[in-house]
Amino acid sequence: MFSVATPLTEAEETVRAFAASHLRQKARAEDFLGLAGAICGTVEYQSGITEVTSTAAHALELGRGVCQDHAHLFIACCRARGVPARYVSGYVDPGHGRGSRKAMPGRRLGRRRRLGERGRHAIACSDA
Repeated sequence: MFSVATPLTEAEETVRAFAASHLRQKARAEDFLGLAGAICGTVEYQSGITEVTSTAAHALELGRGVCQDHAHLFIACCRARGVPARYVSGYVDPGHGRGSRKAMPGRRLGRRRRLGERGRHAIACSDA
């Protein structure tokens, strides 16, 4: 279900090569954390460089982008290696009073990817 590429997560040749060098075909949970770290090390966080329409391959080519670009590249790499992945985004207020759970800008929930029978795991690429 989450294995079909979207226009922003298309695995072009550069993305497939990056994925192959940073993620084994039969990856373990820690390999995905390594992939997230490799993405952050390769695509430096810098705002104003990409736009909401930028692709994973474009951010990889530029070597700069924001958390959305990290997420798109992570998803593209997972899918290129046969692992379904999806983007989950949202904001959570940690609570400023009893029972407070209001939306608050600046807090990411992360990206989810599925590891076979192990279930679902969240990886926040920009926090790797």
